[in-house]
Amino acid sequence: MAKIEQMPVGLNNLYVSGLDKNMSELDVRRTFARFGKISSFKLVSKSEYLSNIAFIAYLNPEHAKQALLNVSIGTVVWHKAKEQDNSEILKSID
Repeated sequence: MAKIEQMPVGLNNLYVSGLDKNMSELDVRRTFARFGKISSFKLVSKSEYLSNIAFIAYLNPEHAKQALLNVSIGTVVWHKAKEQDNSEILKSID
């Protein structure tokens, strides 16, 4: 599970690295969809990469938080999309 010291408020985007090349897009999507409605999903698989990566955005930031804390595949971290407001990122959850 992912461990974080300070969790930003309002982020709904996750970056996942270290995904097994044998996992299908559907497998990865299903793993993350258990935590809430996904607004966008992109699996990146390139032959020069040792593993796949994914970008996942949830409609609800709380669902992204739950996925971050509970998904056990790959390495999951917050990903700040360009359109997200920096003031929200600086807040923290108690």
